[in-house]
Amino acid sequence: MYFAHAAAYRSASLARQVGAAICRRDGSVISVGSNEVAKAGGGQYWCDDDPDGRDFRIGYDSSDRMRETLLGDVLDRLKEGGWLAADRSAVTTKELVVEALRGTDHPIMKGAQFTSTIDYVRAVHAEMAAITDAVRHGVPTIGSEMFTTTFPCHDCAKHIAAAGIQRVVYIEPYPKSLVGEMYPDSIVVDTDIECSGKVRMTRLSASGQNDIKIFLRSADARGRIKMGPSQLGVERMQYPRCRTICHPSWLA
Repeated sequence: MYFAHAAAYRSASLARQVGAAICRRDGSVISVGSNEVAKAGGGQYWCDDDPDGRDFRIGYDSSDRMRETLLGDVLDRLKEGGWLAADRSAVTTKELVVEALRGTDHPIMKGAQFTSTIDYVRAVHAEMAAITDAVRHGVPTIGSEMFTTTFPCHDCAKHIAAAGIQRVVYIEPYPKSLVGEMYPDSIVVDTDIECSGKVRMTRLSASGQNDIKIFLRSADARGRIKMGPSQLGVERMQYPRCRTICHPSWLA
């Protein structure tokens, strides 16, 4: 899990930083990945790339922009069909979108299912990045295990199963994920029961998290992650204690 945490610090995602590591049963590392935008020729953008196509460089989150576009399209159609009240129809679509998504203390669209869509994210998710990294280097993933800082989304989950990964261990939940609902035939979630022929996804126990000792500390006045959110003018307030090593027993 240490390698997954370390990989997460490469990400400069505007949403969250996620890391993943694929390992053999003996604990040896096959590949690692972080959530970052894909680069032509293989891999993902990194700090020395020119041009640099990461989201924070272009200045917006494509997923957020697409949600606004989708809602605007629906509102335009409701206007044209006469389905909106007269006072609402008089307001511009752009203003309605802003009001519906973030214009009040309790926006009407807060928590709406379409706001949780992950279809328009430019970044390759960490789990997929780890899988494609293994593919590029010709390393098989059949029978391997994945350690990830966040529960996989339903899009990554199907590729995890297809790649032959047998077990996934995660730390943080991901409420947007629909893995349990979409793939009950091939994936089981948070169970200690051995399920032959299915991928088992389990959350790292509290004791396991304590054993790993990847504790975060407050950054001092000089400390910043070079290519993380600090480039947006935001202090990165936490860092891994890199001197802590990963004991093989934690991978068992």
